[in-house]
Amino acid sequence: MDWGNAIVKEIKKDKNGNVTELIGVLHLEGLFKTTKLKLTWLPDTNELVPLTLVEFGYLITKKKLEKMKRILFQWRTRIQRKRLGVLGIQI
Repeated sequence: MDWGNAIVKEIKKDKNGNVTELIGVLHLEGLFKTTKLKLTWLPDTNELVPLTLVEFGYLITKKKLEKMKRILFQWRTRIQRKRLGVLGIQI
């Protein structure tokens, strides 16, 4: 975790556009905090677990809370949700 950064020189994809390989070089002087794009990867093993990530927009958009019934109605009708299927490891 304390190895600096890696600079990606080439991205290889299969016929469906899925990334299959990254070719790069280790940049030991790189700082994690100043790196704009970050990448995390997991090994291709049978131990990966399918997960669903759910990202919500702003739950409350009012500065002053009004009656709870009205807030719940607005929350149910205007909430933005994004779902993304991913793989993870069980710890």
